[in-house]
Amino acid sequence: MKPILILLLLLAFGMKSSAQILNIDKNAVGEKDKTWLVNSNLTLASDQQKYNVLDILFTGDVSYKHNKRRYVFYSKIDRITDGKEQIQDAGCLQLRDRIGIKKKFSMDYFVQYQWNGEWGMLNRSLAGANFIQQWVNNDSVDFFTGIGVFYEHELWNYSAVPAEQVPLNAPNVDVERPRLNITAKYARTFQKKFDFVARFFNQSSIQNNIVISRTSIAFQLNLPLSKKLALVSNAEGLYDTRPVVPVRNFFYSFSQSIALAL
Repeated sequence: MKPILILLLLLAFGMKSSAQILNIDKNAVGEKDKTWLVNSNLTLASDQQKYNVLDILFTGDVSYKHNKRRYVFYSKIDRITDGKEQIQDAGCLQLRDRIGIKKKFSMDYFVQYQWNGEWGMLNRSLAGANFIQQWVNNDSVDFFTGIGVFYEHELWNYSAVPAEQVPLNAPNVDVERPRLNITAKYARTFQKKFDFVARFFNQSSIQNNIVISRTSIAFQLNLPLSKKLALVSNAEGLYDTRPVVPVRNFFYSFSQSIALAL
């Protein structure tokens, strides 16, 4: 099967989460038997106001299967500009090595780099491993769970913090810590007509004898309109019990797009 390029032509409605922390156990391409898999999504939106507002959202992954291993590279870039001003700049780069992908139990090693200027996350680097259990994996249902650990380094500033909460001469905040990672993914195809995907993760650690965590749940619905067109709906929420800097604890996003498969 040739790689599929999906171009998101129309963003019908969207509220973007500036706090999105990507699931390090991303299984979007990991369960297939094809040697090469390529998936990409691109949204371009332009609006003439006082300045030209340009919104670019790109997500894509490339994976290669060799024996019982699959190597996956994932990237996401989300940028909004208004003239010369950068309104939003967020992204993620991730490399994974999945071992034993056709077995009930497998290992997943990864490194990741990400940033989110709107939230104040200058950068976040992490590396770790997940132990994955496959419960169901057939033509209609996929269900995976995972548990693992990773070590992260984060650098934040106060750009997203209300002015009254910013300390004088506020320095950047540098944090390093290990985290426990719990993940789950459920996907189902209904009557070969539409697909539903749900993903969950919880990343927790202990800080000053207090358990802190980031928890996210996301849903995706793919509804074919024809052989080439599909309606794609996404919803995601993220809750951080103790942000590194005093920003909001809860963020969410919702989007609908028309996808063209070439």
